[in-house]
Amino acid sequence: MRKEGFQFVIVGLPNVGKSSVMRALTNAEPLVSDYPFTTREPCVGMTEVCGAQAQVVDTPAIGSSEFDRGLVNNADCLLLVLNSLDQIKQVEDACLTSRAQRIYVFNKVDLLSAEQARKLEARLRSMRLEFALVSALKEEGFNELKEEMFNKMGVIRVYTKEPGKSRSEVPMLLPRGSVVRDAAEKILKGLSSRVKEARVTGPSAKFPNQRVGLAHELKDMDVIELRTS
Repeated sequence: MRKEGFQFVIVGLPNVGKSSVMRALTNAEPLVSDYPFTTREPCVGMTEVCGAQAQVVDTPAIGSSEFDRGLVNNADCLLLVLNSLDQIKQVEDACLTSRAQRIYVFNKVDLLSAEQARKLEARLRSMRLEFALVSALKEEGFNELKEEMFNKMGVIRVYTKEPGKSRSEVPMLLPRGSVVRDAAEKILKGLSSRVKEARVTGPSAKFPNQRVGLAHELKDMDVIELRTS
C-alpha cells in the first residue's frame, strides 16, 4: 500500500464501528454491517484535517487473520476505536510493537446518557489519554476528533498576504517550529535572500503587523507578509 503524506490507521476490535468512523472521516465507502470481521482488507481514504490533507486507513479487526500488524507498525498515528474502557488493554496489546502516536476514539457515545458521557470523559482525562468522543451514526464529535488529529500531524497553518490585500484563503503548511525564513523559502522557491522586510499578524506576533526577522518562529494561524527587493 502506498503511503501518502501523514497516515492515520484505524484499529479496533470487531463491531466497534471502525468502518463507520472511516466513512464519517473520509471519501471512502467501506462495507458496514452488524456482523464481526466485515472488513477483510485495508480500506484507504483521504480526509481534510483542519486545512491539511491526510491519509486514513481502516484495517481488519483485531483477532482477524487479515489483521495487518505491519500497517499498524508503519502508521504515523493510530486511531484506536473503542466502545468501552474495558477494551483499552486488548487494543493496546495488539499495538505493542507500534511506535505510532495514538488517539483513543470512543464511538457510539449516542448510546450513553449525558451523565455516562461526562464520567467517561472525566475518566479518560484522569488517565491522561488523548481522546475524542464520537457518534459515527449521528456524525457527531468529528470536528473535535479532527482537531486532535491535526495536533498529531506536527504542522502549522500559515497564511500569506500581499501588501494592501487580504490574506490567502488557503493556508501554507509548515512543520511545527518553522521560522519566517522557512516560509520565505517555500513562497519564493528558495530565494529567501530577496526578503527585505517581513511582517506577521497572529499568535506569534506581539501586535498586528509586527516587523520580524527571518529567524522569527511562526505559530499556527499566523499571517505573513513579505516585501522583496
